[in-house]
Amino acid sequence: MADESEPVTGRVGEENRGRTGRRAEMRLKPEKQTEFSVSFDLQESGDKDVLTPLDPKQGGFKTSKLRFDIELECDDADFRADQGTFVVYKGNLPIFRQALPAASLAPGEHVFEWDGYLARGTMSTEFLKNSKLSAYAAYRKGTTGKSSGTDLSCSPEEVSWVDVRVEHAHKIVFVKVYINCQNGGMTDARFRRLRDLVYEGIRMYWSRIITVEGVKWRVLTTANEREDNSEDLDLYWVDDKEFSRSHNSGIIDASIFYNWGYWQQVAFDADQEFRETAAHEFGHAILEAYGGKDLSWGHKGTVGSSLLKFWNFQAPLDTAPYYPASGEIDLMKYYHEKSPMPADYYARVVAAEEDVKRLMWLGRLEFDGP
Repeated sequence: MADESEPVTGRVGEENRGRTGRRAEMRLKPEKQTEFSVSFDLQESGDKDVLTPLDPKQGGFKTSKLRFDIELECDDADFRADQGTFVVYKGNLPIFRQALPAASLAPGEHVFEWDGYLARGTMSTEFLKNSKLSAYAAYRKGTTGKSSGTDLSCSPEEVSWVDVRVEHAHKIVFVKVYINCQNGGMTDARFRRLRDLVYEGIRMYWSRIITVEGVKWRVLTTANEREDNSEDLDLYWVDDKEFSRSHNSGIIDASIFYNWGYWQQVAFDADQEFRETAAHEFGHAILEAYGGKDLSWGHKGTVGSSLLKFWNFQAPLDTAPYYPASGEIDLMKYYHEKSPMPADYYARVVAAEEDVKRLMWLGRLEFDGP
């Protein structure tokens, strides 16, 4: 029995040694990787390099996207990368990743679009402007990885005094507007009081619910003091009993008057009128930036928009609407002279939904490559 078993034992031993040898040979000679290369750059033409928080003409978010050119080169026409990823960096820290489409894994020229939104569906123009950002296309095939990137810098496309933060998860939009209030010759205490009333007026009348693609969103607008890249507002305290009319022509700084004497030194009435007036005069900057002087001076088609008409206190046109019996009153429209101001005017007046969307549109950013 011993003699019969040896050959068997010997053959098994030889077979095992052979397999071990082949496995060792495979480890010593790894499979050759196919060479490939990647190039990646930002398209800079037309609106292809502009991000828009919301486009009131198209009526939706994410209507404007950055477009990147990707070229994946390989001599093997059948090459397919295992993985492709779009990555955004802040400095050296990756802050956003998104898988590239399957079609982008094959050799050739591809286009990738990014809407500026980062993790958790958030887009902030302030963050994008103030961060050192770069974007990369990264590919992997087996153990080989290749990437190509470009620096991203951006600046305001329309105005420098608006920032927008959109939070899709909570359906909230935070709008920051930057103003520079100037003291028109009053005491510091009075100036600080009027400046606070301006802040309150902009927050009260430019915050509201809007509807985007059938979904309701809450817009919260706040005014922030800033010396540069801001909208200048000159504030005046008037003790005289004659009413002083505020204005914002866009030619000189806006002048907003607190009619303390006219309201017989009743703070509630004077404050209420001043808040609404400040919000209205600031609104002229929004309308002009979006649609020009015709939209602003013309109070959305309710008064004549010529320069002569403007300095003639812009009497309402015969076609101006009457105050609505109920519901919202448009902050930026003038109403027919024969239409008396409703008793609940200050409870109903608000910036129209279309104008709040126009304000958000002004947060557009233009991006540049390296």
